[in-house]
Parts: sequence; structure tokens; C-alpha cells
Amino acid sequence: MTAPLVALDPGVAHLGYAVLTYDEQVLVSGTWIPRTQLSGLDRHLWLLGKLQDLLREWQPGNLAYEQFTWQHWESEGNPTRGRAAMERLMGGIEALALWPPHPVLMPLLPQTWGAQLVGHKSHTKYDIAQAVNIRLHTNFKGDRYDNHQADAIGIALVALDIIQYQSYVHHHTVGSKYGI
Repeated sequence: MTAPLVALDPGVAHLGYAVLTYDEQVLVSGTWIPRTQLSGLDRHLWLLGKLQDLLREWQPGNLAYEQFTWQHWESEGNPTRGRAAMERLMGGIEALALWPPHPVLMPLLPQTWGAQLVGHKSHTKYDIAQAVNIRLHTNFKGDRYDNHQADAIGIALVALDIIQYQSYVHHHTVGSKYGI
């Protein structure tokens, strides 16, 4: 069996996750929400501990995650607290990829993966959930109860599309070069 793909929808107070096979079978997915009594750093350590356990258990070949751009947040007010927290969490995710099984990192920008999944730049959490539902015959609502999980699965689906496309291009480029 080929190593699966792990996808993450990180946030400062949660982390959506999904493990998918390369033929789009969801092996496990959900949202980790640390206790609110924990400090910001302790929340991140708790989330990263859960992620470390997930990576050990599933031994993924690829680790796709939503990467952030900061201009969007800066226009909405005080980005300092959220930005530092997200940078710390992103760094922890990237650091975990340095340990076995050494998954290939696939950072995906929200505006890019969302548009690729939904088919247009302007989309909502509901749109993401519906696109996942159509593709996998699931029943996500895109509300506050399941949007992180649906986003993680959406990120996984886009990552799988990218992997499949790269494999196709590589095969056809190498094949045509050698007359295959």
C-alpha cells in the first residue's frame, strides 16, 4: 500500500486534519480543538503533539497544509498576535516533516486551493464543503461544526490533483523523450 497523504487546515485555536489515500479514500478526518484554558503556546504544543501522533500512525508520503499570506490579516486590524501564533504553528508543522517518515511538504495558499477546488476565486466555507460533498459523496455543511474538517479534506483533494498532474506531466515528458 502506498503511503497516504495528510492534509491540515491550521488555525490559532484548532487544526482540521484529513488522511486520504491517493485514490481519494478518506481514512480519517476531524478537527482537534484544544481546551480554551491552555495558553496559546500550550495549545500549539498540544496540536503539534496530536499531529506528531498522526504522522507516526499513518506514515504519509505528503503533508499538505494551508499556508497563510499576511496582507489579508493586516487589513482587518491587529495582526500581530494572530500572525505570530500562526507563524509558530506553521514552523512546528514544517519541523515535524523533518522527522521520519519525512513527508514532502505541500504548502497551499487559501485563495489558490479554494479556487482550484471550487472553480472560482470567490468562495465560502459552504462552497468548499459542497465541493467536497460532490466529489466524495459526503455530507458536510461548511458550518462552524465541520468547516475545518471539510477544509482539510478539500486541501487534500487539491494536493492529490497536483500530485496526479505532476505525475502525468513527468510521465509524458520522460516518455516522449525516450519514445515511450
